[in-house]
Amino acid sequence: MDRFFFDIEGVQTPKFETQIKMLWDETHLYFFSKMKDPHVWGNLKQRDTIIFYNNDFEIFIDLMETPLETYK
Repeated sequence: MDRFFFDIEGVQTPKFETQIKMLWDETHLYFFSKMKDPHVWGNLKQRDTIIFYNNDFEIFIDLMETPLETYK
């Protein structure tokens, strides 16, 4: 499954080790992530700011298999 995890900029292997686990039941979908980054920081202060210019971790869920209807 590691071959499907890649940086959005096209880098095949992330700079730091990242692991994710998913679990679901009848009503919920759960995510756990473990990220090894020696310098965690943030500078965004406004809601709904574009975050992908910074070092971030996002989960995209496509319920209808269309890129226009993606939840994150």
